[in-house]
Amino acid sequence: MKVMIALDESDYSRQVVTKMSQRHWPEGCQFKLLTVVEPLNVTDETRHAQVLSEIQKHRLEAARQFLSRSREELESVAGSNVHFEIREGRPIDQIIDSAVEWEPERLILGARGGSAGETRAALGNVSRTAALYSPCTVEIVRV
Repeated sequence: MKVMIALDESDYSRQVVTKMSQRHWPEGCQFKLLTVVEPLNVTDETRHAQVLSEIQKHRLEAARQFLSRSREELESVAGSNVHFEIREGRPIDQIIDSAVEWEPERLILGARGGSAGETRAALGNVSRTAALYSPCTVEIVRV
């Protein structure tokens, strides 16, 4: 079984990982943890490009560290193959694209999250849109 878990760096996503690590999974289950780092909105690229580039590098490194810790938590309990992927772009587009490419049997998302620059309602829209357009079963987790 292949399971993709879409996360952001919110406390809610941390709780989703903990909840998933407490679940009994079939032997040989493969997990993919996915997070999407949204691009920074730039109005004057020439003036601030270097600063924004450094900020984006920091955001990508923070995402890598978060997913690395999440992978360790899930591997310690599930004893399964867990890898992660970081993408840049619009979250729902990247989640659906990754699901199409990796072909999981299940996509798991939190009912809400906390990505920078988005409201709680917009994040609810990500879960709702994933449920409508994902090529696999979607499980929306409430914690």
